[in-house]
Amino acid sequence: MIKLYKNLPESSINFDDISSLADSKATTKLDSIPTVSDTTEVISFPLQPVKWANTDSITLFVESSLGGDQSGIQFLGFKGKSSGITRAAPQNIVYESAPQVKDHSKVGADPLKSAHGFGH
Repeated sequence: MIKLYKNLPESSINFDDISSLADSKATTKLDSIPTVSDTTEVISFPLQPVKWANTDSITLFVESSLGGDQSGIQFLGFKGKSSGITRAAPQNIVYESAPQVKDHSKVGADPLKSAHGFGH
């Protein structure tokens, strides 16, 4: 079985956290997956578009291997239509071309003296 999750926070993507998620949290579950011996064709799994609106990320969790220690996915493609909504580019970004120590002092610390003894 392969479970597909929509927009999981990046911090929760590990085997312990994802395996502890309730089945109801999976956006879609694919139960009958053909094996290499079953077909050499590309298989499509139509998904319910309403469940996948506003998708930023998709996480696939292969719950168990198909008949062995390892399974492989030869091709994975996604089809769909753009909603036409584009995100605005980040605004007011400040880049430092030459960082200055005095601009990044720690509270209660002498910026000219570090733990490594520099500045003595």
